[in-house]
This record gives sequence, structure tokens and C-alpha cells, in this order.
Amino acid sequence: MAGHSVGGASTLPSLLADSRIRAGIDIEKRWLVVSGAEHASFTDVGLLAEQLGIDIGAGLPAARVSEIVRRYTRAFLRQHLRHLPQPLLDKPSARYPQVRFCAPESGTCV
Repeated sequence: MAGHSVGGASTLPSLLADSRIRAGIDIEKRWLVVSGAEHASFTDVGLLAEQLGIDIGAGLPAARVSEIVRRYTRAFLRQHLRHLPQPLLDKPSARYPQVRFCAPESGTCV
């Protein structure tokens, strides 16, 4: 299960309530931060707004955010559903320097 905003917030209760759901991702969480992205950047709103010339306040182009979201979501699902190791999820990547790994317990990001 994958969701964003309210859809993402429903992921955890859904995982607990329905045994058919084997993995869940709340896009904007997993303690990864995409520098230059805003809340709406993680949906099609960012792409549509750019095409219409509407500034949503994101410093990162919507196409780049979409690429990052697709790549990290795909890695998450492959790791948790197919049990394939995904090094992308282990540490920061030179290919995606906008993505920072955060440790909620210490409040630090790298």
C-alpha cells in the first residue's frame, strides 16, 4: 500500500487491520527528506502546476521529485515484497543528493 498525506496516514492502520497488505509506505515519511520539495510536490499537483505556470513554492523541479519518489518507492516495495536487497535505502546516494536520511530518535539528517 502506498499513499500520500491522508492516504499515507491511513497506511499504518490498514497494515494492522488487513493481513493482505504486506508492505506500506507513507510518501513523505520513512525518515527520508527530499530537499527542495513541498507537500504538493509528492503528487501530480507539482507537475500540473509547473505546466500552468503556478508556483507551489518548491525549489526542486516537479519532474525531479517525481523521479525520486518513483525510484525510492520502487526500491521500498522491491525490498519488502520481493525480499530483494535495495542499497538505495541503506544510505544517501550521489545520484539523488536531494534525499537526506534522517534519524527521528536523534533528530539528525545526513
